[in-house]
Amino acid sequence: MGLRVAIIYSKVPDDASPDRKGVETERDGVISACEKLGYEFTAIPIRSGYELERVRDEIFRFKPDCVFNLVEELDNNPIGEFIFANFLEQLGIPYTGSPPSAIFIGLHKHITKMFLRYNRIDTLPFTLIDAIPTSEPPFGFPAILKLPAQDGSVGISAENIVFDLSQYRERANYMLSEFGAPVLVEKFVSGREFHSAFVGESLTATGEIEFKNGALVVCHKSKWEPGSIEDLNTTPYFPARVDPQKSRKIIRLGYSAFKAIGGRGYGRVDMREDSSGRLFVLEVNPNPDVSPGAGFANSFRAKNIAYEAIIQAIIEDAIAQKERVNIW
Repeated sequence: MGLRVAIIYSKVPDDASPDRKGVETERDGVISACEKLGYEFTAIPIRSGYELERVRDEIFRFKPDCVFNLVEELDNNPIGEFIFANFLEQLGIPYTGSPPSAIFIGLHKHITKMFLRYNRIDTLPFTLIDAIPTSEPPFGFPAILKLPAQDGSVGISAENIVFDLSQYRERANYMLSEFGAPVLVEKFVSGREFHSAFVGESLTATGEIEFKNGALVVCHKSKWEPGSIEDLNTTPYFPARVDPQKSRKIIRLGYSAFKAIGGRGYGRVDMREDSSGRLFVLEVNPNPDVSPGAGFANSFRAKNIAYEAIIQAIIEDAIAQKERVNIW
């Protein structure tokens, strides 16, 4: 008999935005992989923190060997990802991905950057603003404005890159009006963009984004509107088009950043290169998108690692990480 896996995922409204609906593609991918692997599984949706008791009861009825955690929000708030991981931690059941502390840090880009700095890992200088600025950032221009506690490139477009005070004030006004305070302002470098992906310590891969026709950043449309100009001008390559030495450097930097925030299981780390070839960590993603067509899976597929083998490795790593306690 195969393993028993409870796949728990965020239930989003039918009219949710594409970045939120992506969890359904993840769910379907994991279900398909579990079927091919011969695992027994159940899929359990959750929308609100008020449903935790019901989900707990369903988990205990099914008695899984592992929970595959695909909860990315509760009550329409991404902080629910942290809350649900904490709920699983308290249940004492093996579950995939990072512990709640790493998820909380990863959800907040400015806190991630503080942890990276403390661990002497290169990351670009930044500041937070809560009002329209009257002077340039302390690190000068160009700069890029981001939402500090959103993933999926929410709020990111080409206009977020600013080159002078007038552009900076205009975009800050838009971001603060549209999304509220604070807004993260980060020094912008226009070099190559890479990512490293890993499951545990032994399964690693890389990827790269090529920017074309003046594109400078992976924005929300690049990720969630296939066929858009933004998508066509940001072409992914798997693996990254670098020599073996640089590939190892990308993987080492990514894994060091992941461990610096307390990451566990599987992750993806995005980074940029400046004009001198120095790499800077942009973002650390615990529990990244594991849908079959996402960059994480494609990174490993380029190494001839099948999708179901990735899912199997994630589940087996989760079980190995947790001391087995027979709570059933």
